[in-house]
Amino acid sequence: MTPAIRVTVLGAGSWGTGETIGQITAEMKMVAEGVKPCRVVCELAERHGEEMPIAAEVDAVGNEGRSAEEAYGGLRRLQPTSESRAG
Repeated sequence: MTPAIRVTVLGAGSWGTGETIGQITAEMKMVAEGVKPCRVVCELAERHGEEMPIAAEVDAVGNEGRSAEEAYGGLRRLQPTSESRAG
């Protein structure tokens, strides 16, 4: 199975059937890159005082049972900010 198909299987399962990502990845016989590392990315960001709302929402979907719709709604409520820092 190609990476594109793995992403489709993961997305179709979570949105199409109502299964959680944890349930889907437990049944998969391949790796869905990016699901588990989100937790580490969020921990590193917190340790360095950085905000990473997209990674936080992906982590919540992948590891905490949040729905994709809830994550999208959470991101839509954020005010846009600059990603660059002066200095």
